[in-house]
Amino acid sequence: MDNRHIILVLSAAPKNGNLTEEGKKRVKFAADSLNLGLADILLMSGRQYFRELLDFKKTHAEMMEDYAHQLGIALTHIKKEEYSIETVAQPLFSDILYLDHLRPSKIQVVSSDYHQRRVESICALIFGDKYNLGFSGIETGLKDDAATLKKERSNLEAFRNTFKGVRDGDIEATIATLFKRHPVYSGLVEAMREFEKGSDMDYTKIIGVMKNYSMLSRPTGLDLYKVYPVLRDYIRLKEKIKSKFDINLYK
Repeated sequence: MDNRHIILVLSAAPKNGNLTEEGKKRVKFAADSLNLGLADILLMSGRQYFRELLDFKKTHAEMMEDYAHQLGIALTHIKKEEYSIETVAQPLFSDILYLDHLRPSKIQVVSSDYHQRRVESICALIFGDKYNLGFSGIETGLKDDAATLKKERSNLEAFRNTFKGVRDGDIEATIATLFKRHPVYSGLVEAMREFEKGSDMDYTKIIGVMKNYSMLSRPTGLDLYKVYPVLRDYIRLKEKIKSKFDINLYK
């Protein structure tokens, strides 16, 4: 473990290809903390949803990096996790790709006030007692909003049901469960498996899987053109996971 402090900034879904005010607030909080000497690295976490592939030219992490740079943060202080497409995978993939290697002395996880309870539960599962964690939920005005809180309770219940039986800190079981039980990532595995058949793949099956899991907005040839590089990215992630944890996501 080294003495570096890392701020893990979870993305807030952009709109129309741009960060929302909520997303900007998360980044600004992180940038201000770094400028005050409270952190050494900002780790931006998040990729665009598959249904946004036709609309977003940059990942959520890239958008956050750009905004932090606009706020005066040098790019040398920013790292990006660009595989996660929802909250559970943000800290998980961040750990696999960066945190486990860097072993920071402190991690501050930045999200939003209404979102913080679920984020803390997710991080408890993924990290266990591995790190010294802190949490910051930026103010949104939604902390007492009935509809928002109802959605958060539903998402928290779904998270607990998906990962029921997985012990806190058991990262291998968490990874395996994510790709087997989570509706988005289990669908992604189906599409990846078909894609790796190469010339024998059935592209209509890939499109069908991704439509079923709401991964595509429009099932067109252009969607395929956009999707194939993304599948290649996730196959690279699959290989990284296999080499590090000896987990075969296709089993």
